[in-house]
Amino acid sequence: MAKIMIVEYEPSHAVQLLDELRSFEAETLARNDRGRDDFLAWCEHMSKYAIMGTFMAGDRVAAIFSSLRVNPSTAEIWAFTGRAVDDNVREFWKASVRGLETMSEILKDVTRLQCHVDARNHKSMAWVERLGFCCETPAGMKNYGQSDETFMLYSRLLGGRHG
Repeated sequence: MAKIMIVEYEPSHAVQLLDELRSFEAETLARNDRGRDDFLAWCEHMSKYAIMGTFMAGDRVAAIFSSLRVNPSTAEIWAFTGRAVDDNVREFWKASVRGLETMSEILKDVTRLQCHVDARNHKSMAWVERLGFCCETPAGMKNYGQSDETFMLYSRLLGGRHG
């Protein structure tokens, strides 16, 4: 088990993560002919406009994460995870908590974090709920994803309150 560190995002991290994706993430990208290219382009775009970071487990990319302000008081967060997460679940949990604390410090005037989770990704839904996010859309948001999937909207008010 490797200690997971939060480091500054670099474009090479996205390339490395593509070779280590967990099965759900790999299947998501495979549904689109340009999945890998679109993912790399999305990461490049987000690195210009959002706060991005990488969870590293030794020399392996465990996950890439980002936070983008969507209005003065709300930021959207997302993460794409690799197999190193499955090998280091406890360490990834600790790093996730540290990551949320860091986001709270950086985004001082943001009072609400939100994220959208594919309704088929039960592991991610359980993870964000464990991190204190509450589901705002129990019936799901239909036709929302890249291939018209159903997504769930989760939120968390900063300072320990639930959305």
